[in-house]
Amino acid sequence: MKENNIEADDIVSLVKEQKRQIEALWTGDNINFMGCSEGYCEEKINALISVLKDFKQYLKRKDKEQRSHKL
Repeated sequence: MKENNIEADDIVSLVKEQKRQIEALWTGDNINFMGCSEGYCEEKINALISVLKDFKQYLKRKDKEQRSHKL
């Protein structure tokens, strides 16, 4: 049971770090989404999508690992 708690803590930490990265991307250079130039907005959105895709892959991998340990 303790092992599950440690893993849960790791995931919570990772989610907090992802949230911090997303906020940094979204608010970078004190330019809000609607007020930035078109090219820069696209760059920020692409970076945000990349971060979210990486996080999704991480969660899939952790889920797969956890399921294989239960078998």
